[in-house]
Amino acid sequence: QTATKQQTATKQQTATKQQTATKQQTATKQTATKQTDTQKTTSAGKAASTATEETAAETPKVGVLGIRSKPWGWVSVDGQRKGKTGRRYELTPGSHQIEVVSQDGESHTRTITVSPGAPVIICWDFSLEADCPR
Repeated sequence: QTATKQQTATKQQTATKQQTATKQQTATKQTATKQTDTQKTTSAGKAASTATEETAAETPKVGVLGIRSKPWGWVSVDGQRKGKTGRRYELTPGSHQIEVVSQDGESHTRTITVSPGAPVIICWDFSLEADCPR
């Protein structure tokens, strides 16, 4: 009877150890799965974020004004001097007042509308008092 009790106790201990081991393996697998899911989610989030940033980088947030004059002159945008003609200037989208002043002090003013990705090109001929001939 004592031997039977010992065998029963040994069987119970073995069964308990196996159950504990199984539970630990299951917990380890669940933790690994959660970590993998988190990594996938983080990677997907990074990929989505990168795609959004790339799209934003591809979409210009400014417009471009290309301006020349004959003879050369000074360029002002919305009342602020920007520099000489013969250059390109980045402007915020929308309406802007452009003034070109020649070396002789003659002035030409016009209003333009700037859009991202659609450059506005101006050439003013002071001797003709008109746009430059094409």
